[in-house]
Amino acid sequence: MIPALVSLKKSGTGKNNKLNDCMRCVILKDSVNNWLEKTSRSNHEGGDVAWEEAKLKSYARSEMRLVEIQEKLCSEVTNHQDQCYILAEEAEQLLEQWWFEKDRDALDLYTWLCINHLKICCPSGHFGVNCEPCPLDKNNKICGGNGECSGDGTRKGNGTCICNKGFAGSNCDECSKNYFQIESSCKPCHPACKECHRFGNDACVDCATEKVHLSVQLVIKHVTLVSDQDQKTVHLVKPITNYGLADV
Repeated sequence: MIPALVSLKKSGTGKNNKLNDCMRCVILKDSVNNWLEKTSRSNHEGGDVAWEEAKLKSYARSEMRLVEIQEKLCSEVTNHQDQCYILAEEAEQLLEQWWFEKDRDALDLYTWLCINHLKICCPSGHFGVNCEPCPLDKNNKICGGNGECSGDGTRKGNGTCICNKGFAGSNCDECSKNYFQIESSCKPCHPACKECHRFGNDACVDCATEKVHLSVQLVIKHVTLVSDQDQKTVHLVKPITNYGLADV
């Protein structure tokens, strides 16, 4: 998957959401490929086959077909259509140049247009103005496979790791606070813990303050109730909470 496609999912697909420049180019590229397919005119029935094939070859690289494609560009786009139209107009001359390249069929349009000529995208695993490579960990994985490189696939970002939920560290190879490690995964601690070494309310390295405070309040209310009933005898009882016995 082209990294920019991931960015599209994160930015939303509403009509009014503004896309980064690279995603605009991805949408334009997809539209070009869509109309290339729809104008292929590959199905012909009857008539002079040799004549049909000759005409088809002539049409395939013709200016007529290019004009037909350009007139329909972005018309099928459901979301971000206006942004697609704007870039199509800006890239009109470049698309004409690409169309008449001798080895056009061997050229990947995304690489040719978005990366090499418009210079608004980067290859996968690269970021920033000069498309520098994203940092790799000791296993040659970007962000340890647990996050993404800031700006990956675009001319933006600084290459730092944006870790998935539960992961932390410069290479996303550590667990976030309130998570513990099981093999290569980071799992959330029990709600009673701020930090833990495994799941369970008895595995806390540091307790969640608000949960301890709640337990203490419950103890005070219970003792007060007993005191009101019998001023001579006060029974200190540890109430059972959702997080285990409260300490008093």
